[in-house]
Amino acid sequence: GGIWEFEPAANVTLCSGTWRNKTPGKNNPMAGCPFYSNYLFNAVAFRPGFPNTAYTATRGTMPRKIFYTENFDVSDPTWKIITMDGPGGYGGTCAALYKPAVFTAPPTWVNIEGYDWVGNIQFDAIDNKKLWMTSGNGVITMKDVTAPTVEINATSSMNNLEILCVNDVVSPPAPNTKKAYSLVMDIMGVGYENLTNGTALKLDPTSGLQSGISFAYSFKNPNNLAMIGTFKGNPLENNGTRRMIKSNDGGTSWSNFYLPTPTCNDCPWGGNIAISATDPLNLVWAPTATSYLNCCAASSQNFPKFTKDGGLTWSTCNNINFPGNNFPLTFDSKFSVPKVLESDKVNGNIFYYYAMPRVPSNDYSCQIWRTTDGGANWAQMGVDNNLPASGGEFLKANPYVEGDIWYSPFTNYVLNNTPPNDPARKLWHSTNSGVTWSPITGVDQVYAYGFGMKEAGSPNASLIVYGLKGTVESIFVSNDLGVTFRDIGTINLPAGIIKNIEGDMKVNGQIFVSTGCRGAFFANAIITPLPLNLVLFEGKQLEGKSILNWKTTEEKLFSHFEIQKSENAQEFGTIGSTKGTNTGQYSFTDFEPNVAIDNYYRLRMVDLNGTSYFSKTVMVKFGEVGKYFSVENPSKNGEVIVNTNYENSEFTVLNEIGIKINTSQTKIEV
Repeated sequence: GGIWEFEPAANVTLCSGTWRNKTPGKNNPMAGCPFYSNYLFNAVAFRPGFPNTAYTATRGTMPRKIFYTENFDVSDPTWKIITMDGPGGYGGTCAALYKPAVFTAPPTWVNIEGYDWVGNIQFDAIDNKKLWMTSGNGVITMKDVTAPTVEINATSSMNNLEILCVNDVVSPPAPNTKKAYSLVMDIMGVGYENLTNGTALKLDPTSGLQSGISFAYSFKNPNNLAMIGTFKGNPLENNGTRRMIKSNDGGTSWSNFYLPTPTCNDCPWGGNIAISATDPLNLVWAPTATSYLNCCAASSQNFPKFTKDGGLTWSTCNNINFPGNNFPLTFDSKFSVPKVLESDKVNGNIFYYYAMPRVPSNDYSCQIWRTTDGGANWAQMGVDNNLPASGGEFLKANPYVEGDIWYSPFTNYVLNNTPPNDPARKLWHSTNSGVTWSPITGVDQVYAYGFGMKEAGSPNASLIVYGLKGTVESIFVSNDLGVTFRDIGTINLPAGIIKNIEGDMKVNGQIFVSTGCRGAFFANAIITPLPLNLVLFEGKQLEGKSILNWKTTEEKLFSHFEIQKSENAQEFGTIGSTKGTNTGQYSFTDFEPNVAIDNYYRLRMVDLNGTSYFSKTVMVKFGEVGKYFSVENPSKNGEVIVNTNYENSEFTVLNEIGIKINTSQTKIEV
């Protein structure tokens, strides 16, 4: 890292000149102070009105420092230090270059110290003594850079604003009372008490600064949870920081689920965790494959293991102990963390495991393993299955059907190197515990998927997919396990960085989305029908006006109708509104139709909660007085019913979006 100044050459037309190195401590080790030239300098800001006063921040280096100089114009500026860490290490002549700072952080910044990882700094456009800073922690201000002790504050400058990198969001079924849980970078995980105002609490304050990469719950006992973090090594090290934790009260309190003996061969970490659907004491853990940690002098293998006493004792799983370099890959990546281990949501004795060992040809193969005794003994399912191997796979179980499992091989690397119709882009389904598999054809490419509770009237779990259908990238929902999908859109979502998607198991139709450092989102995908039945909507021309009449039944808590008009049956504008009266009879007169052409009308029917839908479109024809038609909604037996005042009338049939279906003439007795 360094700070350089460019001085353009005089009297030249091309960009040429001289770069001068003005990095703090580069040319002069700051009068006996530590040598700072190797720090990463993320940003430089000049104080308005003081062209030679420059401020710069270092990134991720302890202790936290902000450097500033008031003579940037000289060849070797005198840099001074602003830090909250005290004058220790800055003794002697260095003390003269030290300015103390005090730091105030929001209470939500658990175990986050100071203003490290500053990414940008800028002086306030109005107050040239105030400096703004941004970091991965949030927005920070320096109130007065000229003060003897600088006040650095992150409380007054922000309100719950932070770059939030979320690996997963899940919502277990009742009686778990949390709205949802998320696995989050840096703070392990949070529990959401309220979704609409974002109220969330860090799940385990003792888990330290790390990232949550795997979360599990017992489907039949959903207050029993388990989480895994990224910190490597013996969980008894690093000042007692916990990274393999469980809870039996919905996340109110936590304890370690693994208490290892201090030996080199017993130092697992990372990977995936799963809990039996019926027995909360039965856990299976597939840790990261190889330990190269500070608790071991040499690398050791971390084989999948299980416990039936809540973690007091653990045993190695039989049959899937791949030796040496053939051990299946399990990553501890902080982003797009794969899901290779899953519990059956109906049968508490069954777990599934995805493995990708090397075969003799030195290629990777895709294997699905199953245990029917809680993790002790495993057997490979479908030895000759046709699944594509992956490094970013997601293995998930249908929450309502035993043996019904799903597999998505999505990984950025696979997708970037495969054609659009490649199997590696598909979602795969097995109804026999992984013996045979078939790709889902309703969506062409799958980036993330998950399950939600059954929608009303459906026997199936809601299957939610983020991916491509044709050329449309969106979120799609299926209530028939992938045969058909409906597009629910991605409005307000940062499409392209969605990392995982899950359905709510307590709220019908609710969906959660986790993103790469753009937060967590939720929405409800169910479109609730309005509480009325529109049985008639008709229009007629009378004395140069358009008369609209409609009839309803079964109005309940209805709000209002908006009357909309168009001259081309495509582009509509609202020309009036009528409140719901629960009478079933309504009328509206358009006093200013365009009498030179046909006029088209429709109703926007709005519920009290803002939900709305449109009626069919009706046309009022001008040019021949008295000619009009009306259409019942819905039509009877698929027939359009035409009423007319004239013989040999011509009528046009339009669909619900105004496209012409048919034009006919008829002779009707009147």
